[in-house]
Amino acid sequence: THESQIWKRAVDSLWVDADLNVSVPPYLPDTEVGRQDMRQMFSNIKQMDAQVGEILTDLEEDGLLEKTIIFWYSDHGGPLPRQKRLLYDSGIKVPMIIRFPHEEHKLTRNNDLISFIDLAPTVLSLAGVTPPSHMDGKAFLGPFKRWVPAEYVFAAGDRFDEKSDRNRAVRDKRYKLIQYLMPEKSMFLHVNYRDQMPVMQELHRLREASELTPAQALWFRETKPEFEFFDTQTDPHEIHNLIDDPAYADKVAELKKALERWHKDV
Repeated sequence: THESQIWKRAVDSLWVDADLNVSVPPYLPDTEVGRQDMRQMFSNIKQMDAQVGEILTDLEEDGLLEKTIIFWYSDHGGPLPRQKRLLYDSGIKVPMIIRFPHEEHKLTRNNDLISFIDLAPTVLSLAGVTPPSHMDGKAFLGPFKRWVPAEYVFAAGDRFDEKSDRNRAVRDKRYKLIQYLMPEKSMFLHVNYRDQMPVMQELHRLREASELTPAQALWFRETKPEFEFFDTQTDPHEIHNLIDDPAYADKVAELKKALERWHKDV
């Protein structure tokens, strides 16, 4: 499901219907090119699922399935443009499934805010090893669980292939604040590798033809605001920046303070 497989598998047979009716996020073009890359993404996910199924079968045949805790997660959000490399939820919100032996915790969901730094101490805890005190993050499972539900999660973005920037974000369960420490740089950073993706080429075409929708054009701003603030419940695609809305002044101030504390601590 790596982004490269959007274009590298473009000539392969899809694992989904070739005319599958897909929902395209508003920041991507709802054209046949855009829809086809969405289908390719879903096809790649189905192939990945099949590969995971083979691993589960191997574990079962070796008598290890019910002796193994299995973590499945991605390393970032989606592979499409305005997803990977950015601090919107489409870039930093990752799926995660944990399978325990003998169907323990089956069909339960944990809605806590968890970060990647929490995974290493959690795995040590599940293995019966006390996580060292200097380790970042906290164990959220196992006998050495030290979990207190986090009020916020934080994110950072600095290098993007051959480009660099300095972006920071803080999120609670509903609201997201993004700080752009180099607002003079354009929002869109050109990445040659990503240009191989058909939907990225489609965005370039629409931009040159001045045919981008307002939601699509947001990514191509020549400069960035110092802050963006989103209600991810009512605006899951993070299109409407509410930073100047007085109704959210208290929440903006709260998240700014949290981000400032994180800057100083980290």
